[in-house]
Amino acid sequence: MNTPGIIKDDPFLLMHSIKSISNYTCLEETALVDDWFTRLHRNVMDKSNKTESNKHHAVSESEAKEAMDLTGTYTSVIRGYSKLRQDSGAAEKAFHALQRMQALSALDSEVATIDLKANLFNVVLGIAESSNDSKIRSKQLELLNSMIEGSRGSNGADCSTPMPTDQSFASCIKALSAITDPAATMNETEELMASFESLMKDGSIPPSPKPYNAAIELYLNMFGRDEDAPGSLLSICDDICKRMQNFTPSVHTDSFTSLALLKVCAYDDGIMDNQVQRMERAAQIFKDSSTSGDNEGSELNDKFYFYMMKCVANNVASAEDRKDQIKELFSKACSGGFVSANVLKMLRTQTSTEEYIAIVGSGRLADNWIENVTSGVAVYTDGTTGGEGKNARRKGKSTSNWAKKQREREETMLSRKQAKFEKKRLKTKREEKGKRRRP
Repeated sequence: MNTPGIIKDDPFLLMHSIKSISNYTCLEETALVDDWFTRLHRNVMDKSNKTESNKHHAVSESEAKEAMDLTGTYTSVIRGYSKLRQDSGAAEKAFHALQRMQALSALDSEVATIDLKANLFNVVLGIAESSNDSKIRSKQLELLNSMIEGSRGSNGADCSTPMPTDQSFASCIKALSAITDPAATMNETEELMASFESLMKDGSIPPSPKPYNAAIELYLNMFGRDEDAPGSLLSICDDICKRMQNFTPSVHTDSFTSLALLKVCAYDDGIMDNQVQRMERAAQIFKDSSTSGDNEGSELNDKFYFYMMKCVANNVASAEDRKDQIKELFSKACSGGFVSANVLKMLRTQTSTEEYIAIVGSGRLADNWIENVTSGVAVYTDGTTGGEGKNARRKGKSTSNWAKKQREREETMLSRKQAKFEKKRLKTKREEKGKRRRP
């Protein structure tokens, strides 16, 4: 680079070069980030280069003494790594980047500064959630323990190890899904929840249901269809809720807790005796969620209706009762604007074609049926989406050309059918003619 005023490894140039990269899923761009990030970190960690950047960008002597804040740059790199696939080393790269931030923070450099906060640690812990690598899981737990021990040991004075939050523990609990041994999973979960409760007890962390919700989701994913699960899945998850509420009155279940428990009730473990218990618990959860208390109104959404319908489908033995309850729930979902694609599918699988068409009709769904949907949306009664007037046969030229293409398709299929029939007729005629010629 022979351009006057530009130096190849100048931190100011590298900082903006890194921020110019947006597509981390492109291998070429990721390779550029890795190279620029390494050069940037090496430069700011080298005390002999402390005046290089200031020499070319400072306007006055006072500005020359001001260090660059690289918190945003390092953070953008970590968030970019979160977009990578796990087999591309996303978690490993994120941990390495965080270690660089900690090293720069501890250096007390005159060139650059770093502000370490708990939300950044949570991003790194979150990236490691979906990794099946036991080494990554060990690093995750080591990072959480360093946050706990470092903050306690220095009474919060050590800026390189911020106090963990409820999300820190939730991410670590979710990562335990990679463990194949159920007993080991439950032991690890118990230890993490005990650590979280200890911090809540001494006032270091405000009360929160997040780690408990993560534990319920973990057990749901691990034991939902596992015949070797230690007891009833619903009983295990209910015990977690009781533990949360008994530990301190200030910890309350939230909509995530209620939805997670409803998912538990919707799972069919094949045990007939558990069906009545699951159905009763689901009905109570659904009723409590419809009026969350304190005049806050209903916390129900389309996911609640879907999983409640799934509870009915898996736990109600009588086909007639099952159909009636599904239809009633669908009617309530229509009134609330919660008819998602899954809700529509549940009705379709539990009713005949004639009943289904009689209820929902044929064509576009009413706008007020889907106005509050937060998950997959179905705009038409066949469960599909599309623009206004999709597949509409109307006079004049169709803007989508659908009617014309459909007629051409029908004509092509008809001609193929006729050609096939004619070919078969000629073959039969030849065979009959051949038989008459034989002596």
